Amino acid sequence: MTPYLEQYTEGNLLIIGDISEELAFFCPLLQEKGYYIAHITTSEQGLEKASTGLPDLIILSTALQEPDSYTFCQQIKAINHLSHIPVIFLMVDRTAYDPWQIYNIGGADYLGYPYHPEEILTRIQHQMTIAKLQKRLDKQNNQLEQTLEDLHKLETYMEGVYQNLQEFSFDDMLTKVANRRRFDEVLEKEWRRGARDRISWGDLQHTSLSLILGNLDDFTAYNDHQGVETGDQCLCKIAQALQAVIKRPADLVARYSGATFAILLPYTDSEGALQVANLMRFEIEQLKIPHPLSSVNEYVTLSFGIATGIPTNALSSDILTRTADEALQQAKQGKNCIICNII
Repeated sequence: MTPYLEQYTEGNLLIIGDISEELAFFCPLLQEKGYYIAHITTSEQGLEKASTGLPDLIILSTALQEPDSYTFCQQIKAINHLSHIPVIFLMVDRTAYDPWQIYNIGGADYLGYPYHPEEILTRIQHQMTIAKLQKRLDKQNNQLEQTLEDLHKLETYMEGVYQNLQEFSFDDMLTKVANRRRFDEVLEKEWRRGARDRISWGDLQHTSLSLILGNLDDFTAYNDHQGVETGDQCLCKIAQALQAVIKRPADLVARYSGATFAILLPYTDSEGALQVANLMRFEIEQLKIPHPLSSVNEYVTLSFGIATGIPTNALSSDILTRTADEALQQAKQGKNCIICNII
């Protein structure tokens, strides 16, 4: 603020239109009370000044012509960036006026004849106070809207992060099938459900739960010879082949450990599990992934261990994984074969 304007601390007023001689005291009075006054006599210049200067309050003389003060007020209120500025009508003659008409077209107040300096100051100060409070409220509303918008963006972002974390926490990063954590969770759920169904139905055949563990034969030698990147590509192809065999929504393919995959088959007996394992062997054979260092085949093969049991509350689900692992270890002795154990 320039030194000249520092004395005007109450606000900026724009007077548009002529002022009668009886109001000669008007501008000096307002300046004395700390208001900066800009006085424009024509509507065209007044509209330009209002648009560029954005005064705190407009005092509109009824002496204005082309257009008249009432029409000019309506024009101001129709302009978006000016509509918030309060307009006070200044009655410059003694002709009759209708206060309700002033209010209906958007006027905030009026200064009528006879003129009383104290009343003029009070009415202007009152409108300035309202304008300042409204400006402060608008600023706070804008800040609140921005805060709410930011919170909404943050909420949307966090939902995405949570979704990604959920996917990462249950999916194997490399092969994209379920990971060990997801497998353990589903195994426990299916074991408890099978135990409940066994009590409810009393049908042992239809509550069987089977687990297949498949391990790549001589995979350490494959990794050492082909390199880790090629080894990872091989694991991904194997995972896709195993997943392609699974058709039921309840069945699950998971990466159990480094080169071992687990296939969980609810409501499946040992015969059904054996059929699934044979289909998986066939799918892997069709891949024809070269394995120069394999001790059993020129291509990558898997050994499978199967465990089938009837879930019961008297036993934990660990017995299924232990039995399947024992069957897998037996299969690994011969490699590229399937061993099935029943609990």
